[in-house]
Amino acid sequence: MHGADAEMSLPAIDLDSARGLVLIAVLAGFLGIWAWAWSSKRKPVFRNASRLPLEDDLAAVPPGGETKDGTKE
Repeated sequence: MHGADAEMSLPAIDLDSARGLVLIAVLAGFLGIWAWAWSSKRKPVFRNASRLPLEDDLAAVPPGGETKDGTKE
């Protein structure tokens, strides 16, 4: 075959269409992570994780003892 029939191919995606598709994919990913993080199943896990720094500080100070900087408890 020669001519226009031989050169038929899928239409190329222009740069603006590619940017639009990437934007939709990123937005869908963001909304999925947001929904996962705010789901009620995750609430106890995040509550416990938010208390970890405080538990580390309390475990480092012996009862009635001095802290690392020399101050009393």
